[in-house]
Amino acid sequence: MRDMWQNSVARMNGRNTLFTGETVAKLYNADTHKVGIWQQIKKLESFAVRQSFIRSRNGCNSSLLTRYIGIVRSVDLPDQLTELSHSHQSVFVAHLFISPSFVYNHIDHRKLIVKLTFLAIFFHRNSVDHHSDRRTRQNGNATSVSLEGITDTLSDENERYSPALLEGQNAFLEAQSIYDHVDFYERRGWRKEHETRDGYEIYSKNTNRGRMFALTEILDAPQGEVMRDLWQNQVASNRNPLLKAQPVARLSDYSDIMRFVNPAAGRDLTVVRLYRPIPTSSGADGYLTAMRSVPLPDQPIDSGAPLLHLASIRLRPYPNGSAKTILDAIILLDLRGAPDRDYAQQTASALLTVLSETTVRHFGEYSSAFMDAQSEFLEARSIFDHDDFYQRRGWKKEHETKDGYAVYSKNTNKGRMFTISEVLEARAADVMKEMWQNQGLANRNPLMASTKVAVLSDQCDIVRIGNPSSGRDMAIVRLYRQVPMSGTASGFITAMRSVNLPDEPVNNAGLPSLYLGAVRLRPDPIGARGARTLLDAVIMLDLSGVSDRAFAQQSVSSMMTMLSEQASCPPTIDATSITIEGITDTLSTENEQYGAALMIGQAAFNEAQLIFSQYDFYQRRSWKKEFATRDGYMVYSKNTNNGRMFAISEILNSAASDIIKDLWQNIEDPDRDQLMKMERIVTLTPNADILKISTRFFAEANVIRLYRPVPMPAGAIDGFVAAFRPVDLPDQPLNRDNQLPTLKLAAIRLHPDLSRAPRTNFDAIIILDLNGVQDRRAAQQTAASVLGLLSEQASKHFRDLLTSIL
Repeated sequence: MRDMWQNSVARMNGRNTLFTGETVAKLYNADTHKVGIWQQIKKLESFAVRQSFIRSRNGCNSSLLTRYIGIVRSVDLPDQLTELSHSHQSVFVAHLFISPSFVYNHIDHRKLIVKLTFLAIFFHRNSVDHHSDRRTRQNGNATSVSLEGITDTLSDENERYSPALLEGQNAFLEAQSIYDHVDFYERRGWRKEHETRDGYEIYSKNTNRGRMFALTEILDAPQGEVMRDLWQNQVASNRNPLLKAQPVARLSDYSDIMRFVNPAAGRDLTVVRLYRPIPTSSGADGYLTAMRSVPLPDQPIDSGAPLLHLASIRLRPYPNGSAKTILDAIILLDLRGAPDRDYAQQTASALLTVLSETTVRHFGEYSSAFMDAQSEFLEARSIFDHDDFYQRRGWKKEHETKDGYAVYSKNTNKGRMFTISEVLEARAADVMKEMWQNQGLANRNPLMASTKVAVLSDQCDIVRIGNPSSGRDMAIVRLYRQVPMSGTASGFITAMRSVNLPDEPVNNAGLPSLYLGAVRLRPDPIGARGARTLLDAVIMLDLSGVSDRAFAQQSVSSMMTMLSEQASCPPTIDATSITIEGITDTLSTENEQYGAALMIGQAAFNEAQLIFSQYDFYQRRSWKKEFATRDGYMVYSKNTNNGRMFAISEILNSAASDIIKDLWQNIEDPDRDQLMKMERIVTLTPNADILKISTRFFAEANVIRLYRPVPMPAGAIDGFVAAFRPVDLPDQPLNRDNQLPTLKLAAIRLHPDLSRAPRTNFDAIIILDLNGVQDRRAAQQTAASVLGLLSEQASKHFRDLLTSIL
């Protein structure tokens, strides 16, 4: 019998463990009486339940399992099954809830244990075969995970983030197991902490990794819109002034890596996020998203930084078909370095409370407007899809525009409706972008002004449109969707309606109000490669209370004509723009050709910010000392996935604002910079330009420069970060001479030294691509020397500058 146990375990050892031999010996005891067996089974049950179970989703024979299949995480089980040593190893435990009477009445209790063992083996084989699909290799390279029928596959560029993607999978499964357990619904084992201002209760429970907090609330929006808003707006970080979200890497449509920063506290979290649509009992899709702290390549999690074991949000449709959402949220956060345990727990609870209150407020504030937009979208689509609309049956021709397009009208039980159909010489996607971002062509009409009131989601907002000269205006809610058209092409439908704003009721007595406005954009099948767009527009006004209805109808018809003629003009696509640290760089028409370069500059700035903010950068862990400059500052280096990185930190005798001004404007100062020649090619904005850099040490390159003032944790005085990265210019590709190192990234950070003003702490990094370089060691030494010489020149320059000022 004991050999059978050991052989069973041996067969499982190659499959990532189930039980150790020690555990088997504890469970199997030839002298154990019936009650003893039951106690051992209850220990196994207690162990598995506390680690949370999920229902079997692997398609194996679930009839063999009476109720639940559990997935827990542990390594060896020590002296007691209830004491766990946490690690990243997955342990699969098949668990039966067996009634005591069955055990007591079972004659051969040894046989029962053997049966349990083989049942565990059967489940383990099925589950391992199934879960092995969650990490596969396609073409021998790409990491992929599959959950809920959707597969995330990493690109070659993102393959370095494969451990993070797998952690996202683990976090998703763990969150799913918690939500699916009956204890979560009934709050068994959970303790009520407090209530939010909206009356929703925060619960907590102890786990082997710390205290977990949970919340369930109701939001006034459909689950699809809530999921879209939470995902694209980085989990409400844009609504929380104490939390800033910075994208690190987009892994797939369903997973990414984000960095959440608290500028005031100087603390940050780098997390992987993963979400999936999930089935619900109502038949409609719900959503589950999970997050967990992850180290980045060459940037491990600092031992003193906060550690997010798990955070998750689940969205379910509200019963009875209501357009509301049930939100479940859990968070398990370890604030390592916190003053005490109570403070850490209170912080995690407060974070969940803030998330709850800001989310409820966000979706509740304009919930009625959002519902109106949805209903109007459905109505607009039904109008466009009706045969009478195409054939103009029941429509009366009013007049023609200057371009020969006819305006039609018809009476409905909701008011007078007007329509027009025309052809635009632009792609449907470009027309949609221009209409959405420019608030329905209002910027082309000097008599009509528009301002954005609120952004409800990426495809729904509220804008105010008015006539400044007459003082009349209206607030309208807008919603658009990409919709399938005939064939394989897709088009767009936008719907609009007048709405009441919170604490600001509509006060247009005697004036028409917009009951429905809608635009449909379809690719013209006759147009060259979809370069033309068929536009259909309808507008319906509520004329109740209007004294001169005929005049009002004529005004609406004229407005439809005017908008049509304006739309017939070639659309002006918005200039490329980026927003970083609250400052927007927008390219002029003549500089639009450098749009790709500006986007590269944004990516370089974000990467530099990420490097500078890491604890590893301050403490120089995993960095190698190269040499010390004549001023005593040390040059360090380390390997990264992008190449060899070099860094130096020093103190300059000047104010940060003076240094950034000098560095930015005096690029062609031959007296200061004798190592390289820099020439400004074009100034894109006050904060961005493109330089040509020539030096004998590196390959010649055209470089985008971008800088921003950035807040510093030390005080209210801003510092500065500037980033540099090579770019391809129109008709000027990069000089990729593999005999010389290639610049991948350079950046500087300036932050005031508050202890001895006006001195400035100066950090600089440079990353070189050494692929193809024959003498890599010599190239590395040269790069380190160049950084050191640049440091010495900067120190001397600003020391001399300060002397001349004094």
